[in-house]
Amino acid sequence: SVGDHQAAIFAALAGGDTALASSIALESGNYRLSLLLANSGTQSQSFFEQQLKLWNQSGAQPFVASDLLRTFSTATGSADVEKTMFNTSPSSYNIDWRRRLG
Repeated sequence: SVGDHQAAIFAALAGGDTALASSIALESGNYRLSLLLANSGTQSQSFFEQQLKLWNQSGAQPFVASDLLRTFSTATGSADVEKTMFNTSPSSYNIDWRRRLG
């Protein structure tokens, strides 16, 4: 399912494997995300930041799948989404601290 793919993309990216994250995005038909991840770094970081800002400003952020939101946030190098998720529900926070350290 789409959610499973998004979770897998996030897990790969959070683990520091950008190539795998890009590959999973490509295999799941998310070509634009795959391209952005393949060109990650300063080139696409600003796009991820702008998209997060637009989702927030437009009020769309609550409707964005959490793993997609986490992927975009991780791609910017920000831990804000992760902090919010942890602070909101620490018992259901589902990322291993070792993975987060990459």
